[in-house]
Amino acid sequence: MLLDTSAWVDFIEGNEKGREIKRILEGRENFTSLATIAELTQWCLRNSKEEAATIEYVKRISQILPLTLQGLG
Repeated sequence: MLLDTSAWVDFIEGNEKGREIKRILEGRENFTSLATIAELTQWCLRNSKEEAATIEYVKRISQILPLTLQGLG
């Protein structure tokens, strides 16, 4: 499963969608784009969240995918 920024924000905030994402994460391999890491860092800064700890947590539980143009024609 590929998680985008909105999924991570819901997960961090612990709302209803975030609780569903947590259940999904417990049972599946998941991936996060490096672009999502950048967006999540900005979200943390705008919302007074600890960005370093948040990103380290995401890196521990998700496989980070690099940005690449391979396969795009």
